[in-house]
Amino acid sequence: DSLLRINPRTNANSEQERDNFTTTLTRAQYTRLSDGPLQWSASLYHGFQRGNYDFDLNNFLGFAPTEELFNYAFRYHNFGALANLSYEKANWEAQVGLHGQSYERRHTGSERTLGELYENTGRKKEVSAFTRLANNIGSLHLRAGAQIRHVDFSYNGSVFLDPLRFTFLNYSLEANQQLGTSSLYYRFGSTGREPTRNDVFGGNDDLLATADGDALTFVTEAERVFDHELGLRGKGQRLSYAINLFYLRFHNEIVLSGAFGPNGLPLRSSVARSYRTGLECQIDYALTDKLTLYQNGALSEHQITQDGTSFTPVLSPPVLLQQGSRLRLGRFTAGLDLRYQSASYLDFANDHQIDGFVTLDASLRWQKERLTVSTFAFNLNDATYATNGQLDIFGRPTFHRRAGTNGWVAITYQL
Repeated sequence: DSLLRINPRTNANSEQERDNFTTTLTRAQYTRLSDGPLQWSASLYHGFQRGNYDFDLNNFLGFAPTEELFNYAFRYHNFGALANLSYEKANWEAQVGLHGQSYERRHTGSERTLGELYENTGRKKEVSAFTRLANNIGSLHLRAGAQIRHVDFSYNGSVFLDPLRFTFLNYSLEANQQLGTSSLYYRFGSTGREPTRNDVFGGNDDLLATADGDALTFVTEAERVFDHELGLRGKGQRLSYAINLFYLRFHNEIVLSGAFGPNGLPLRSSVARSYRTGLECQIDYALTDKLTLYQNGALSEHQITQDGTSFTPVLSPPVLLQQGSRLRLGRFTAGLDLRYQSASYLDFANDHQIDGFVTLDASLRWQKERLTVSTFAFNLNDATYATNGQLDIFGRPTFHRRAGTNGWVAITYQL
């Protein structure tokens, strides 16, 4: 922070670090539409990426630069297929679907003076099936959905790793009661997710071994969350609103630890018990036919309990507020936005934090037939603030400083 206050453009990356990636996505889809109650679609897709990025370890550790420069290279292929079948008749809606994909990524690590250091490949296969069912009984709308998902991860490298397999049953239930121009709803659901390769390997690009030669793994437990939501939505001639109370209870939540791993990527840890709860709201009010005021935000509480100690998760501000206005005058639309974000912690111990901040943004759009010109100005109050950060290798807080007053222009022409 002391360096950023002197020069906000201070960059912790060294000048010799570069990255270069190429990514492509190809997709083919067929949809069958008919006048009857039955519709279906199917699609195939393929994703490909190759590239690499440099990592100056000495600079990361705060040492003087040398000829040493690490490089992490990747090449992946991702093949998948998805099919959906839907049925709608009278007050009933039903949908079923299947999805499968195969993902393979090769990792190659090298050092500029030593050459190639390792090569390994991770393979992930996934298959899932889901169904949704909805029924309208007068003003009462009922929704239910379920998905079964299986994931299989295998690894081929210098250290042997038993395949990691996860099976999840995800589901959601919702009841929505229409009350005139408003609706009251309650929703309950549960979902699980597996740890990523970076979580399992503890931030190492090449899997390490213990003193006994076994695989050194870190986060291997799947996360499970149970979500309760109670809300009220409404829309009138001038006023529209949405208010939502939520409570999420986690088992083995995978959360940011506030530190970065040896490959330069953020580390995450698994915690035994945690919860997140709060209130979300969005209110729009048309003061006149040309002027609209709005307010949205969230007040929340986040807590982790681990080894008998309770603390707040990393990068989880308890207050987020945004209010603004939109004014329409002929071909012009102008907007003004005021945003507030409270302080949040950088580390598990809750010893270091990112300060809260307030920013003011503005926009102006002009539209005529097919041509639209939009201008945006951000941080008009030139606030000094950061929205992200972490601890360095010595446990010192570092910050990702956001830009001062800045803006851009967009020109769109519809053919």
